[in-house]
Amino acid sequence: MSEPDDVIAKLFDQTRLVGRFRRRSAVDVIVTWDDVRAVEPLARAVVELRDDHVQRKALDRLGQLTEQTAVDVVCEVWADTRHPLLDALIREKGWLAAYQENVRILGLLARGEAESLMGVNRDGAAFLVAAASDRDPHLAEAAARVLTQLQRADAVDALVEMALEHDDLRALQAIRDGGYSVADPSVSAVLLILTQQLTAYEAHDPTGAHLADALQSAPLPRRHQLALKAREHRLAPWAYALRRLPPGEILPVEWDCLLTVLLSHGSYEDIWRWSVRASVPVALGYVRALVAADWSPALNAPDARLFRKLAGLQERCEGEPDASGERIIASNIFEGSPGHATLLAVSSNWHFMAVGGDHEAVRVFSLPDGEPVASLDGLPGWTRAVAFGGMGRLLAIATMNNRTRVHRIPDGEIVASLETPDVSVIAMRGDGRLLAASCGARIDLWDVERERIVHAIGNQGRTVKRIEMGPRGRALAAWGSDGVTRVWSLPDGALLTAFDGAEGGLAALAFNADETQLAISDRGGILRVYSLPSCELLCEVSTETKAIRSLAFRPDGDVIAVGGHDHFVRLVALPEGELLGQVDGYAGASVLQWNSLGQLLTGAVEGNRTARIWFPALPPLTALAVQHARADEIAWAQRRHQDPQLPRQDRTWLTAWGTLVMALRGALPRKEEPVQSETGTSF
Repeated sequence: MSEPDDVIAKLFDQTRLVGRFRRRSAVDVIVTWDDVRAVEPLARAVVELRDDHVQRKALDRLGQLTEQTAVDVVCEVWADTRHPLLDALIREKGWLAAYQENVRILGLLARGEAESLMGVNRDGAAFLVAAASDRDPHLAEAAARVLTQLQRADAVDALVEMALEHDDLRALQAIRDGGYSVADPSVSAVLLILTQQLTAYEAHDPTGAHLADALQSAPLPRRHQLALKAREHRLAPWAYALRRLPPGEILPVEWDCLLTVLLSHGSYEDIWRWSVRASVPVALGYVRALVAADWSPALNAPDARLFRKLAGLQERCEGEPDASGERIIASNIFEGSPGHATLLAVSSNWHFMAVGGDHEAVRVFSLPDGEPVASLDGLPGWTRAVAFGGMGRLLAIATMNNRTRVHRIPDGEIVASLETPDVSVIAMRGDGRLLAASCGARIDLWDVERERIVHAIGNQGRTVKRIEMGPRGRALAAWGSDGVTRVWSLPDGALLTAFDGAEGGLAALAFNADETQLAISDRGGILRVYSLPSCELLCEVSTETKAIRSLAFRPDGDVIAVGGHDHFVRLVALPEGELLGQVDGYAGASVLQWNSLGQLLTGAVEGNRTARIWFPALPPLTALAVQHARADEIAWAQRRHQDPQLPRQDRTWLTAWGTLVMALRGALPRKEEPVQSETGTSF
């Protein structure tokens, strides 16, 4: 230990009897130092030590400071501690930090000079949002007041970004109280609803056209939030906006809220029109609501007979349609050669799939048809990891030469090039602005647009083996060679929680849709689901899957898919842990991912190197609108309906489904017509 370090250690010596003597001797030495290294220990001594002599000596020396660098150190310690002695010193000297913007902002707020902050930039606005929740109520109030008077457009943009991407309530309140407007009409529609400026929203978007544009690209949690707001306030334009979406893309919560909104406005004709666009369970629920409201089409209306038939069927349809394993069929969408399919990534919107491997190219395909979209050739090395971001608009590729490039899709233009030494795994946030790269014993968080590291997260000196970014981009989980699973918040990189890893080594990680649960699996096939951030064990399941490689929560969080080396992907109900069924796969399912409709994709990196989609043989019964039913599904349903062993409940559901299909299409195809499935074999 160097002499200065030894003196500083004595300054904080808490040993009984001799400690007091050492502290006072040390402070007498430190106050003679004439450089900035004395400032931090003296400021800490004022805060941490209960020794009047030491505090007085330290304050006297700090009061003699003239260099701005030293003043900034004192201000920084004050910002962290708010100690009254430092506060009094700073006020007496009129000091203000110059080099750290967040500390300078706190200082101006504390001095009562909030008006000078109205011209802050976007970073300053973010600091003010944080200060609006400060533990000092006067300072928090001043920050909130400034947020309503921002003068720069980029500062307002920062508020909008925090409100939309991070659901920050303080930012939302500032947008509302400041009366800020946004140029993009679709963004403005969302903000007006979230800030409960409902009269202004209905005037801004009476037909729901702007909101419809926003819904098409909005993340699932945002759509869920808007649906609840629409139901609470009975927003008719929101219902109009849903008309512009394909019925198969409407979320379950949106169907529920839509019925409430339409009923509140007495829009029974609209409820009936929606009924024949929805999936069977939703359609029958809508018909049930119309029956309860004592409404039906006019007797001479062309659809009156259909309504009466569905009204009779809805009473006999109990529970949910069966979704057992026997109703799952598969479709191959990619087949590669050895070395050409060792890595696979799927965009969160399910538009694209990227395939890389032991060669200097990555190929991008469209989903679900598997058509080629782009070939990114001439990479600087073999591919080590691939990850999508920006709702499929960006693709990050980590290569063996310690570089990670971010390409725009589909044109393949390089938009960022990052230096990532020893990179093994990468993950990209949904908006494409943040990229996590595991580099040996640490994880670097990159600002993609600025091509710089914003945080370097240590992993206790152990090699990072796996990382997983949450669907909302607010959390990052990692498992390292020390056997501990850690979870950090994003984008600040603060550690949220840590808990011991699975026995025998962790195999896979997965967040649920809202990042409130984390699933981990070990090499022995044990699946555990924990709540976050409490780390409470919610369930533990023996999946019978050896060497698990991948996990994926279904969007509703009720089912998790487990894939590994034993040629099966198993579907497990949560939290009971019941095995719902399994689909016949192949060894090496390295990627499992659900789309919003509950269809499951898996990618294999070994054996025949293929990617495959599994989906229910009758998706219209559970997720899709009836007009999306394919000829092979219709023929399958006809054969199932004639099966004498078919349970009565299943027959009732199939009857309801067939009734809706006939209503839309006029007739079903004849049974004798040969029908080919997507896998190329007849049913």
